[in-house]
Amino acid sequence: IPVAILFLCIGLLLYLFYQHPELSHLSTDVVQKFDGEKITIFMYYILHEMPEGMRGLVTVGAVAAALSSSNSVLGAMSSVAIQDLYRPWKEKQGVNDEMHFIKAGRMAVLLFAVALSAMAMLSYYWQRYTELPLLSFALGVMAFAYTGLLGVFGAAIFTKRGNATTVPLALLGGFMTVLLLQPYVLGELMGVKLGFSWQILAGTVVAFGVMMTAKEE
Repeated sequence: IPVAILFLCIGLLLYLFYQHPELSHLSTDVVQKFDGEKITIFMYYILHEMPEGMRGLVTVGAVAAALSSSNSVLGAMSSVAIQDLYRPWKEKQGVNDEMHFIKAGRMAVLLFAVALSAMAMLSYYWQRYTELPLLSFALGVMAFAYTGLLGVFGAAIFTKRGNATTVPLALLGGFMTVLLLQPYVLGELMGVKLGFSWQILAGTVVAFGVMMTAKEE
């Protein structure tokens, strides 16, 4: 919660700074572009208002946060894959050597790093094709995974429905709903463009509905 409040305060201050010239004494037009690319208002503030030393510190902080997040994600993905999937399978075959699982964990980190790198390269061209700002694009990509998860967890918390069959179907239903609502799919055919928040809502409703098809236990 404190982190969320901090981000809300930063957004509020940026709004006051640029939307109320009588407070910020700034009367120039804001063009949210850098080298022809759309940028967020926060990045615009960093590039045009912060002194050079602060720009460097903010950049280093962003890189450090990105590396820390990437390392945590790789470790978590490797741990889940090995401990929950690979290890039970190998133990059924009589393999109990801890060194084997340690080496497997290292290989899993490498494989997931390659997979994430491939996804990053795909996202680069995807974002340029859609011409969305980077933040909006990132939030939109998150909708593909979050819709199914929200529907499944919502059904698990608030109802007694759902089983091993409906869970993967709900995840797939949420994913496909978001995919169909993309501007380059149904949006281009019907002339309707929905923001990522509405896509998440629609996908969550579909995933939750799939979970409700199971009998109450």
